Amino acid sequence: MRFGKKMALWAFCAVPAAAGMLMAGAGAASAAPAPQPWHPTNHAPHCNPWQRESWDVNGSNTVNLTYNNSPFTYAVTLHQNGSCVSGTLTDTGLASGHQNLSVSGSINGNHITFSVNYGPGSIQGTRTFTGDINKWGGVSGNWHETGSEAGHGTWSLQHQAHGACHGHHGWVFNSHGCQVWGH
Repeated sequence: MRFGKKMALWAFCAVPAAAGMLMAGAGAASAAPAPQPWHPTNHAPHCNPWQRESWDVNGSNTVNLTYNNSPFTYAVTLHQNGSCVSGTLTDTGLASGHQNLSVSGSINGNHITFSVNYGPGSIQGTRTFTGDINKWGGVSGNWHETGSEAGHGTWSLQHQAHGACHGHHGWVFNSHGCQVWGH
């Protein structure tokens, strides 16, 4: 695109926005609300809900894990907001009414971490899953727990993660994450 066309396109987009700010009495300093400080309630303490991530793990899935060479499966529903991951994990081995446990974690590039707290006095304590997302979206890693059971092993998600910019016109997903076409 030649310089003149870029300037015309910029002017077409910028002039109505500036006029709207002037008519509304908004100056440059108040054009957009400042982001509020992030409070990690129900989220991992180092996640950022405004961070653009390369991978999307939203939705219903299954955690497949090994413990003492035996396979176990848990239904999990993950909600991702920026780099923050929350949701629920269902452990049908627990007493009724205590089976749905809160998930709290983060995703950063190709690395994912989330924890499930089984509660005080439980033999599991807090179970933490750490892993990586491969270039095809496969999610796997290791887990460990802090309770007296002292469990650990490997885990994976049954369904793959998706590229976070999938379906966004003008964006492509590659080994560098989400990028504008041609950049």
